[in-house]
Amino acid sequence: MPEWLNGRDWKSRIVKWLSRVRIPVSPPMKTKTLLILFIIFIVVTSAGLYYWRELSLEKNRQLEEAANLSDWSQKPPHFDIPEQLDAEYISAQDWKIEIYDQEDQYPSDFEVFDGQVDCQETPPEDSFPGRMSKTLINNKVYCIKAFSEGAAGSVFTEYAYATVINNNLVIVNFVARYPQCPNYDDPQRTECEQERETFNLDLVVDQILQSAQS
Repeated sequence: MPEWLNGRDWKSRIVKWLSRVRIPVSPPMKTKTLLILFIIFIVVTSAGLYYWRELSLEKNRQLEEAANLSDWSQKPPHFDIPEQLDAEYISAQDWKIEIYDQEDQYPSDFEVFDGQVDCQETPPEDSFPGRMSKTLINNKVYCIKAFSEGAAGSVFTEYAYATVINNNLVIVNFVARYPQCPNYDDPQRTECEQERETFNLDLVVDQILQSAQS
């Protein structure tokens, strides 16, 4: 047997070459990104639900307040009536506030048109002790009925301030006492006269009615 058969067969050897093209591995699932997006979704959804809930509660509160204000005749609000006026010589007493929500209940002196009070004003030339006037106080129309009479060195005037608030006719009744300033000696006489000229009862009444809406 020839000896060359025991040698290595270099020519019959199979050589394997690795391919130079690399197939990329599928990228892993981006768990962190998905988690962040999920958290953002939860936060936005929660914020939206909270905002919607607060908006609904605020709307319900406004409706409830409007219902309470419009039902003044059934449930009169509290009014901050001063125990005494911020005045040295002028005083007020016998405060009474009336509220009407039905037109057939209105006192005959007052009417309501287009959401505002109306009345028949007394002509300037009339000299009756009772007078009716219409004025604007803090952009709100008022009808003011006044009846004056003198007694014991003072003038007592019965007032009825009428206006419309939340579709209700509201009338503030009271009696104001004005001392006869000439009965004083100076300097009290001058002080009394100055107070009569500068003191504004209109603002006092308007502040009382505003106190029920604050």
